[in-house]
Amino acid sequence: MHLLVTILVPVLWILAVGAFVLLVRKLVLPSGPVRLEVNDRLMDATPGSSVLEALGTAGVLIPSGCGGKGTCGYCKVRFRSGDVPVLPTDSAWISGEELAQGYRLACQHRIFGDMAIEVPEKYLSIRRVQATLKAARMLTPDIRELVLHPDESLDFKAGQYVQVEIGDTEEQRAYSIACAEGSQDIILNVRLVPGGLGSTWLHSLPVGKSLFISGPYGDYELPGEHGTQLLLVAGGVGLAPISSLVRTVAATRNDMSVRVFLGFRTLEHAYYLDEFGSLSHPDLEMHVALDSEQREGFYHGFVHEMIKNVYEPPQKQPVSVFLCGPPPMIEAVMDVLSEMGISRSDMFYDKF
Repeated sequence: MHLLVTILVPVLWILAVGAFVLLVRKLVLPSGPVRLEVNDRLMDATPGSSVLEALGTAGVLIPSGCGGKGTCGYCKVRFRSGDVPVLPTDSAWISGEELAQGYRLACQHRIFGDMAIEVPEKYLSIRRVQATLKAARMLTPDIRELVLHPDESLDFKAGQYVQVEIGDTEEQRAYSIACAEGSQDIILNVRLVPGGLGSTWLHSLPVGKSLFISGPYGDYELPGEHGTQLLLVAGGVGLAPISSLVRTVAATRNDMSVRVFLGFRTLEHAYYLDEFGSLSHPDLEMHVALDSEQREGFYHGFVHEMIKNVYEPPQKQPVSVFLCGPPPMIEAVMDVLSEMGISRSDMFYDKF
């Protein structure tokens, strides 16, 4: 009897708490749809759903690289009405100034009544399209290249990314586009993360299968000023958006000088070197660092060390810097370039 009581008391307590929560939700939440105003457009939303979920249901596809877990900071929106609390996840990704203006992470806040929010206007034109895996190959021991052919053309800019829906789950993952502007196919580089839901599924996806993607997303934009030097820096799988920039500039911008600095662990982990070497451009230089092995013709060390020892900023030429890679690499490169006199306002980066 004592054992039975010991088991039943916690179970009954859990059931009571669950019933209480359901009762509170029933009393607090409206019984029917609520009004969600997005940039002066009115749409219905389900009470209790996250703002991110409500936007997706309404066809407003704002970015969320982490699948709504609050770990990427992409789904930032501005709340124009209601007293919306600041959560620790908001503070981790949004500046104090923007928090004061009403910016929050859409994935972290739920809808309990009529609400008005503001999203960047560009997201209202984002589309969800079906694509077929046209071809695939392993670029390195852990990076798979996927060539996707969308049913509808996506007009993307160099350096942008798409979100990939992972199988039958509700999860999405963000991957940078690696091909040049104007390509009818979408090329992605997917690094296999042990135990990772998205990368594991995409590494096992057979050629010929279909999936859904949305986009394009991202704020990378090539400078319009003639005579600008483009400094491109990538580490590991961060090469994907840099690849898109290199290929686009080689095809369309002979007026720019291009300096490319790439960092890999070993030569086995390096990729696209032959493709870049075959590009035709009057002023393109490429430098490669290997930090875990010595090879003839390659810099031995980290990419920021290579830049410090090899790169010479132009004296009378504007410089635009694009970086993509692990946060420590990004910070180290930015510190080196700042010491060389390049303004951080001319540096654009994507950390992963």
